[in-house]
Amino acid sequence: MTLNIEDPNFKRLAAAILQRHELGEAEANITSAVRDFLIATQIAKSDEIIEENPPSDASRRV
Repeated sequence: MTLNIEDPNFKRLAAAILQRHELGEAEANITSAVRDFLIATQIAKSDEIIEENPPSDASRRV
């Protein structure tokens, strides 16, 4: 499979990842953007991606 790096959709998806990072968004939001990119570009299928569950507030050490 060959990705067309000129595809505006791919550029938009990549920009969303970078923007979320630059804005200091939560890691889960950045992870979702990466997941969307991988699926849209067909680098990975949805069922191949396993996202890590963040720890609950109760399990975090203060």
